[in-house]
Amino acid sequence: AAVAADDIEVVGKSYHENMKSWSKLQQTLLQNNMLPTPIPRTHTSRGFSGLPPDQTPALEGALRGTIHCPNTDPQINELLSSMLASWNEPRGTRDDLAQYYYTDKDGTRQQHPFVPLPLDHFDPQHPEEVRTKRRRYLTFEPDTGGWNNLRISFENILTLAALSGRTLVLPPEQSMYLLYAKKGDTRNGYRQYTDYFNMTDNSDFLRRVPIISAEEFLRLEGGDDGFVPLNGYDETKKQHLLDVAKGCEERKKSEVFCEDLYDHYLAHGQLQPLISEPVAEQNCFVFDKDVFLYGDEYISKLSEDVQARIQTYCKNRPPVYYNKTMHDAPVWHFETMDLKWRLLTHSYALLFFTDPVIGNYYLRFARDYFRYHDEVYCAAGKMILAMQYEKDVLFGDAHNPGADLDRELVGGYSSLHVRRGDLQFPEVRFDSATWYENTKELWKPNEILYIATDERNATFFDDFRRKHSGPLRFFDDFRELADLDSIDSTLYGMIETVVSSRGSVFAGTWFSTFSGYIVRLRGYYGMSKYFTYYSWLDRKFFMHEWMNVGSGSLFAREYPVAWTGIDGDKFVDNDSEKPRKKAREVVSVDGGTFLERDTLYPRDEMEEAKAVAESELNKLGRGLAGRPMSETPALLGAFRGHVSCDVNVDNSVVYWNEPQGHRDYAFKTPFGVGTDKPKYLAFTPDGGGFNNIRMSFEIILIIAAALDRILVLPPEQPMYLLRNDAAKRHRGLDAFFDIESPSFQKRVRVITMEQFVMKEGLVDIEGQPQGQFPADVEEFDHLATAAKECNKGMPKKKWKEGDLTSCDIVHAYLSKHGTTPEISASHHQCLVFDKGMFDTGKPDDEKGASEFCSSGKRKMVFLTKEFDEPQLLYIQAGKPPTRMLSHYYGYMYFSDVAVGNYYKRLVRDLLHYRPEINCAAGKIIKALQDEGKARGFLTDIN
Repeated sequence: AAVAADDIEVVGKSYHENMKSWSKLQQTLLQNNMLPTPIPRTHTSRGFSGLPPDQTPALEGALRGTIHCPNTDPQINELLSSMLASWNEPRGTRDDLAQYYYTDKDGTRQQHPFVPLPLDHFDPQHPEEVRTKRRRYLTFEPDTGGWNNLRISFENILTLAALSGRTLVLPPEQSMYLLYAKKGDTRNGYRQYTDYFNMTDNSDFLRRVPIISAEEFLRLEGGDDGFVPLNGYDETKKQHLLDVAKGCEERKKSEVFCEDLYDHYLAHGQLQPLISEPVAEQNCFVFDKDVFLYGDEYISKLSEDVQARIQTYCKNRPPVYYNKTMHDAPVWHFETMDLKWRLLTHSYALLFFTDPVIGNYYLRFARDYFRYHDEVYCAAGKMILAMQYEKDVLFGDAHNPGADLDRELVGGYSSLHVRRGDLQFPEVRFDSATWYENTKELWKPNEILYIATDERNATFFDDFRRKHSGPLRFFDDFRELADLDSIDSTLYGMIETVVSSRGSVFAGTWFSTFSGYIVRLRGYYGMSKYFTYYSWLDRKFFMHEWMNVGSGSLFAREYPVAWTGIDGDKFVDNDSEKPRKKAREVVSVDGGTFLERDTLYPRDEMEEAKAVAESELNKLGRGLAGRPMSETPALLGAFRGHVSCDVNVDNSVVYWNEPQGHRDYAFKTPFGVGTDKPKYLAFTPDGGGFNNIRMSFEIILIIAAALDRILVLPPEQPMYLLRNDAAKRHRGLDAFFDIESPSFQKRVRVITMEQFVMKEGLVDIEGQPQGQFPADVEEFDHLATAAKECNKGMPKKKWKEGDLTSCDIVHAYLSKHGTTPEISASHHQCLVFDKGMFDTGKPDDEKGASEFCSSGKRKMVFLTKEFDEPQLLYIQAGKPPTRMLSHYYGYMYFSDVAVGNYYKRLVRDLLHYRPEINCAAGKIIKALQDEGKARGFLTDIN
């Protein structure tokens, strides 16, 4: 692997030092332009899980969510937000306003009974508001398992509270299984759900589900007129329940036994009817508007399609229909600590909505609201960026860092979850050598692997480490970088979940709900199913095939229905990814059908299939100008560009790709000879109108890129026909083209004339040159001023060559130190890029070049090493005899067609206008199209 460390300017003494300091890592990433372009917030359809815009009305008005990380540069914070926010915030207008209606028998539009209107406001500092706004309550008991079991149960609770329009009563604070607090914890290890989920500080969520504590609930409803009155107890028992409400323990002999309070709730509330264990007694919860409104007699009137879907969903579980008796109960209690009433079932596998519009609303509800606090994502983001940085330094390309990241910025490492600890299933407990053998073909040579594990014996992974050629990274490796000692240790597992979910390939532990949630997050991020595996060979490829929730375990794995197409309004019965090659159909032991795979799925085959699928998904072949993906390998890994605008105008104006495909990012010019000192290409702009300037600049850009030279932009100056702005008569090319974008800077190195003069023209006080092209000391100040902004007309200044205008001063300096090649894009000449001629003086394709140049009987000028020899090339493109007024594709001939097409894509993808120009144009286009639609005219697919 090529080591790129020498090409990267590190802030610390070594890249290892940067891996330990967040401030130094940030500086290194920023100084070396090593950050990928953030995903636009308007891109709310994620990868393989998303749908085209015309199928997602619920996303209108939505934006990707954000996180806020302290001590983080704004540019890096924006990047972390775009990478890690799997949710939308704000949500789409329809979801935000709860615009879900039905028409009753009288023809009147009514609010849908399962999507209550949100409150105008709820202040958690004033819980008494629920007495008048939402005086129906949902109480519950925590699950008895580890965190992800608690989370699964809690998602059911939150969804049910939302759809039934209830205030949620949290259980008392208590210790949670396997969430170990640090020694000396001031809360004695007690924790609450809101310590992890971003809820009580999310005003938008609280409008939909007001949340109060157990202590507040007893204060509000424990009186004589309350729903859970304490007046039936003596003072000792009353005080006992009040103490339990503050914090409790799951020990019968404890003075604050939790179940004493839960029994009080149950005595005054209605017990929920749901059973997820034992298997023989499981049921499923069905939500049908008509059954709810008109009673159980309507069940027999359900359409055949709905009844078939209920049967497929519930399978052997008898359906229980949500009814008004449940809905109207003042207190609805969920005894989820009891094994019989436990809700260890994913909410989307327990709650079935016969209307997919409502069902998908609640799948989005879970995605957008059930998220961790920013502290979790910020710590995870630091670890992720550190591994991506390490990969770029050790095994990447310093000039194209992050080139292998996908469109969701996933990559740089892969991940595993190796569950050990108290796992109750011996069939999935392996030593590390077995872990490696079961997954070895998934990992690239030298790939960084992040291992999330509860195994504390450091030597356990020695066998894996000896067999895998790349570094293994663990949570403790980032303790200093992410300042993990300052973070509540009960959050550590959640941080590892996020880190693991962002690995290129993930291999998890079957039966583990920790692994399961990693898989869910990968689905939210839109990752390909073919990049998710389990280490147990019997279940290794289980995520590669669609399976309905009624056809397998309700907790051991996640199901793609939770994330696939959930922004649409239809039932989703499959995903959009193509079947893997060489698959054959067989019948599984449980009677279902799935595609049996070969034992191995090589990583290179996975990568190729993913790149093709992503490119097809992104519709990169534009209309009649495009080609099928099988004929366009350069598009693999590419994505359509984006315009930063307050209105989404991408479909109206974006014709370029950003980023370009993997092959273009890895492209190395076959021309140019490297030296110890940088080489430059400076030029004067064409003297005509803007499009003459643009045509000339395209040629110059290609020459600079082909020779791997730093492009020096001319000073800002008045441009013909663009001089009417009295506030600013001087313009540079960067006023029109998006030259400052990270994508441009990574493909072509660019500096301003002012920067060039200050770097290469300086002379010290003793007259000794500090750069390659020293200026005269007495005239340096005039040159530096002219390099920033010049004028071809008056006034003139005294110069050695005579009275010169400011633009002439720059011209004299460049002419003195630079070489002007004898080339012209006029009708009598063409420029030939031929590797054979460049390397050996003998052309590879003289015939093809001759035929190209025969148009107009033009003279062939070959690009040679002698052409490239000067440290400074100065193309005087403003006027004859070296004017560059021609279309580049009519002036330049590349004997290698693939190389020529690369530079055509370079012009298309880099030389687009700045965002504010495209934003304004896009708004005009959209306005015209809207008017056209009103008049009966339609737009085409582009």
